[in-house]
Amino acid sequence: MLKEKETVVRRAMILLDGFVVVCIFVITFILRRHFHLFYRLDLIPSVRVVQEMKASMKDYALVLILIVPIWCFVLYLNGMYRSMRTRSTLEIIWIVLKSVIFTTITFGTAVFLLKLEFVSRVFFGLFIVLSSSVILAEKIALFSIMRYVRK
Repeated sequence: MLKEKETVVRRAMILLDGFVVVCIFVITFILRRHFHLFYRLDLIPSVRVVQEMKASMKDYALVLILIVPIWCFVLYLNGMYRSMRTRSTLEIIWIVLKSVIFTTITFGTAVFLLKLEFVSRVFFGLFIVLSSSVILAEKIALFSIMRYVRK
């Protein structure tokens, strides 16, 4: 009975993580599409450091198909989906930080090897920062809720 509940919770966590990554991806895409409107650090007014985004969401669909499994798999490899009963908040933070590092390396390598030149550094950076922040917040919130429910 406990193993079945643990399996259901594990699958729900994986689905939730996938959903979170998709939402953050869409938010990052929207932010990147309009980044040139609020970026004001151009030192020479006639030269734009951040260009308008020319790629469409259709182009970025391949990136989305790559990044969701990468995030979930790296979290799985780092042990995020094992039982949280004996874990501390610091352990969860450490697992997420390791996952961020491995995801960044894997995502960057995939973009380089597949020659996805339309993926900008701004998009890449925004996505990594936003997704890691939101996943960390999600994990800490889930951990707190589970601990509260158990009491």
